Amino acid sequence: MMSRYNMPGTFFTIFFMVPLLNNAQSIKPEMVKPRIIVTTDITNEPDDQESLIRLLLYANDIDIEGLIGSTGVWKLCDPATEVIHECIDGYAQVLNNLLKHDDSYPTAEHLHSITVTGNQGYGMSHVSGRGSAGSRLIIDAVDKDDPRPVWLLAWGGTNTIAQAIWTVSQTRSQEELEAFLQKIRVYDLAAQDDAGAWMAKTYPQLFLIRNVLAYKGMSFRFSSDAWNHTRGGDETVVTREWVRENIQEGHGPMGELYPDALHIWEGDTPTYFYVMPNGLNDPEKQWQGSWGGRFTREKQKNVNIVAQEYAGADCSKGCFVNESLFLDYWLYADAEDTWTYQDKSYSNQWAPIFRWRTDFQHDFAARMDWCIKAYQDANHAPIVALEDDITTGVQYLKAKPDEELSFSASKSYDPDGDELTFQWWIYPEAGTYNGEVNLEPDGKAGVKIKTPADIGSKEIHLILSVTDHGQPALTRYRRIVIQGS
Repeated sequence: MMSRYNMPGTFFTIFFMVPLLNNAQSIKPEMVKPRIIVTTDITNEPDDQESLIRLLLYANDIDIEGLIGSTGVWKLCDPATEVIHECIDGYAQVLNNLLKHDDSYPTAEHLHSITVTGNQGYGMSHVSGRGSAGSRLIIDAVDKDDPRPVWLLAWGGTNTIAQAIWTVSQTRSQEELEAFLQKIRVYDLAAQDDAGAWMAKTYPQLFLIRNVLAYKGMSFRFSSDAWNHTRGGDETVVTREWVRENIQEGHGPMGELYPDALHIWEGDTPTYFYVMPNGLNDPEKQWQGSWGGRFTREKQKNVNIVAQEYAGADCSKGCFVNESLFLDYWLYADAEDTWTYQDKSYSNQWAPIFRWRTDFQHDFAARMDWCIKAYQDANHAPIVALEDDITTGVQYLKAKPDEELSFSASKSYDPDGDELTFQWWIYPEAGTYNGEVNLEPDGKAGVKIKTPADIGSKEIHLILSVTDHGQPALTRYRRIVIQGS
């Protein structure tokens, strides 16, 4: 056992390693699966297809309710919905093997049935009165008798999402429109048309995240040195060589369908990483931080890339992201993390993603193994237990100043019988308390914490990371939010 303490702004960590016994493969953590619908301008460059391949391997943990071919600033028309179907065909070929690892994977037939085409023109110019199969699918999903919100994830433009909202606004009462808006959450990747600004301006009550910079944390850029400022973190797991060995080659049809990167790997993947039920965050609280980024507590004004620098492929036609008609608007935007890796410290908006890169790349490699290997020959993520609680939800509690608290994860286990390492640490940026917090070991897998005397009503975010010793090593999490009272 060893412990290490860092000053505020980095990690407070305590490590324990204990051997645990094998558990039945049928045991899973109790999770609430997020409902998602993806709009994708697939084929505009390889990264959308890369993100789709990975997403299909997480269809056991996420309820995919729609895959919609769409447009965007880089692809002004003709959504390539047929490519989505081709990826699902590849999924169909490995499904029987995936089911050996988790019997909750959906059928390929179901995924084909929810794959449709959205609005086929660019931006808001193709919204008013232009309903599509994609916008109707969104409306139908939101209308279902299901209390869970629907996360609308835009990998390209957002005009199919805007079309759904516009249609509801024209065909239903104001009360019904409000109920519709309350059930949707929008994650807009890089503002790839003007529809996101329209939604934010017209409906300021809408939950709308815009990832303008954080997605660059997925990997370093291959096509130029333009993004050298984003370099950092563990880059060994995003080289072309690593991807060939762990994803593309020797892993069956899904690996064969995973194309080489043009600019970066999987720029759109943070949209569903954000809602991944891995115990790390509550997606309703965008400031907490997750594999999909961390965002501001308050909405920010007019958040976009400079339009001229973000011009579409054919600028001679005057097509670029021009939001001038919809100013001023407000939405949640990228937040900044300070993080240290191998003695180098980073403070920027892409660190909230690349701080997790080792974990999410290892997780992807394990899922690719599931496509071809028997259960006993592949690795599976540990099950994290806080006391007797094996859910993935965030725990919230009130505490008084100078109160001594203790938490145990000793009932955590690994389905494959691997040893586990427990790491307890403070996530300063996610909380509101900026002072020093003391952590001490408590048993084999626990921690003691004394709330600061000056905590007031502020929050401390205590994170537990549990990593197994399988190949590749896999990590799951739990978060405890301690609020002063």
